Amino acid sequence: MASSVTFSVLGPLDVTAGGVPVNLGGIRSQRVLAVLLLRANQTVPLQDLVSSVWEDDPPRTAEHQVRKIVSDLRLRIPGGAAFLRTSVAGYRAAVADGQLDLRLFEQCLDEARAARASGDVRREAERLTTALRPWRGTPLEGLDLPALRSLVAALLERRLAARERLMELWIEFGEAHEAVEQLTTMSGEHPLREHLHALLMQALAACGRQAEAIEVFHRLRRLLTQKLGIEPGPEVRRRYRQIVESGAGHVTAAPPVPSVAPAAPATLPYDIPDFIGRKRELDALMNTVSRTGDTALTIITLDGMAGVGKTALAVHAAHRLADRYPDGRLFIDLGGFSTDGRDPVQPFDALGRLLRALGLPAEQVPHALADRIALWRTHTASRRLLLVLDNAANAGQVEPLLPGGGRCCVLVTSRAQPADLDGSVPVSLHPLAPDEGLALLAALLGTARTAAEEQSARQVVALCDGLPLAIRVAAAPLRRRPHQTLEDVALRLRESDSPLDELVSGGRSVRAALTASVHALSPGQQSLYWNLGICTGPDFDVYTAAALAALPPETAGRHLEAMLDLHLLVQPRPYRYAFRGLHRALVRAAAPECPAAAPEPLRLLEYYLTTAQRAARHFGRTCPPAIRGSSPMARPALRHTADALAWFDTEHPNLLASLELAEAIDHQRYRAVLPLTLLPYLRVRGHHDEELRLLRVSSRAARRLGDARLEHLVLTCLRAYH
Repeated sequence: MASSVTFSVLGPLDVTAGGVPVNLGGIRSQRVLAVLLLRANQTVPLQDLVSSVWEDDPPRTAEHQVRKIVSDLRLRIPGGAAFLRTSVAGYRAAVADGQLDLRLFEQCLDEARAARASGDVRREAERLTTALRPWRGTPLEGLDLPALRSLVAALLERRLAARERLMELWIEFGEAHEAVEQLTTMSGEHPLREHLHALLMQALAACGRQAEAIEVFHRLRRLLTQKLGIEPGPEVRRRYRQIVESGAGHVTAAPPVPSVAPAAPATLPYDIPDFIGRKRELDALMNTVSRTGDTALTIITLDGMAGVGKTALAVHAAHRLADRYPDGRLFIDLGGFSTDGRDPVQPFDALGRLLRALGLPAEQVPHALADRIALWRTHTASRRLLLVLDNAANAGQVEPLLPGGGRCCVLVTSRAQPADLDGSVPVSLHPLAPDEGLALLAALLGTARTAAEEQSARQVVALCDGLPLAIRVAAAPLRRRPHQTLEDVALRLRESDSPLDELVSGGRSVRAALTASVHALSPGQQSLYWNLGICTGPDFDVYTAAALAALPPETAGRHLEAMLDLHLLVQPRPYRYAFRGLHRALVRAAAPECPAAAPEPLRLLEYYLTTAQRAARHFGRTCPPAIRGSSPMARPALRHTADALAWFDTEHPNLLASLELAEAIDHQRYRAVLPLTLLPYLRVRGHHDEELRLLRVSSRAARRLGDARLEHLVLTCLRAYH
């Protein structure tokens, strides 16, 4: 891309090439470009772009229109082909240093934080000044982008926090007169932001204007009591007391007065003593807080499947971070994925709990949601607060609870990553590695006991899918009954028809935890998920799922993506989906109870057979036309021999597994015909032993059918081996 092209989003969207404005086209083109620039150098999924342009009601052609918009932007922007890049996952705006004002802002903030950490406050002030220079107003002013409002709000908050810090430095450098003018304007723009008023009071007092500083306090107090029914917070009251008690033009660093500094609320659960592993995730979390904690609201989302240890990590990290947040450490369970049928906690109720936790009397908690949000943000605007929002259902449940200050930290745990929680930093948790799982067992049962049965211990970890919840539940009986062994546990998990029946202890049930995630799916998604238990092979694709549930591939694909988001499925490779062991046990146990489950095995077998026959045509005829199936279901395009060979290579294990399914439902025609369909592929790949074995399966099935013509065909093929 030409280096003379610059992009500006810290104000109205603006693109220039060599100083000349670039015509970006219509409003939808501007919205697409705006989304890509706000997430510069990150791949933005196509669906995110659709949602940003059309919100909740996109037309059927939305994805096609976005592709056309991107193509048009490539033509309009010099060097657009290199700037707007396409990947399988979506589109990416590749922006270099110096081309995007937002990138300059973020880089300068990073440099300011580094300077502050090293004690170079002069350098910090210089970097903050440079960071604020590109701002021209509200980000993307004039573009109504509801999907990005929270991200825009986060940018405005970071700007305000940077301005506040710069004012602090000006006062520290003896430039209080210059700070007074800026702070007067800023406090007028943000009348409920108490930290700005505290800084203005400090600057005025430093200029010898104590009376005006005291008037700032009384003016703020009148505003808060009349509008919200609350008193100013501890920072403003402490500054007021210092000014009154000093009686001089210079504000001394008087100690806080105990009567105006009540004990900070602390409602974190206890940190489990046997917390194991998660070094990489914990380091990422702590580093994020270190980078942003002093100048911006820090939001970190911890996502992962049920039982993977999200809450344990969030609480463990919160205890390690507690000293950085002296104004309070709060925890609230939002109940997004309850195992006891409880509905998720609504923001109205959650805000009531949080406000009362901060010490607000119940009678002063407003009765309207909007008022509770405003009061919460006012109370948190100037505090250093740590908030753990556990078990969130979605971003809509979290956004009203975000603090109003730029020096707070929020840890959100959820089974689904709240992708539309703008400004958040995601940390995904996966099951424990084998050695970590072994270390957890050792912490629960003792190192000597685990080492004595290390092989069985590793089997237990593997059979529990590395889930901390499952490992703890599996180990619980051994803690109560020392005479039982790890081999006993491994044996029960291996040989049980439903291993989830063995993973129950007291009020803990791994089955209940996994099922709660399924209940978060829509009814159509749930139906597909349970029916996927019929699949007997190692993995499957969207066409298999579509055939199984009689859905268009596009609909089945969206359903599968929703399951991925909730960690109900994994992707072992691109475009393939699979279950983890415990999820497979869950769906297989439930498959016979699914509504209208009986037809699905037949549809699955018909899909495999007819698609295999189409693929086999690239190698020659395989069986009489009368045997070939016909169905309107969608199938992958197999235009060339290479496509057919690749499909057979991928589906080979599933096709073999489908023969077992056919035997289970006594579908002998499938068992007779599929081996004949596979013959050309097996010969190409040189699987001669398997070819002979499958022909014998086919022969027995044809004999049981009493189909003389089919049996003769199989015997003709078998004679080639004699």
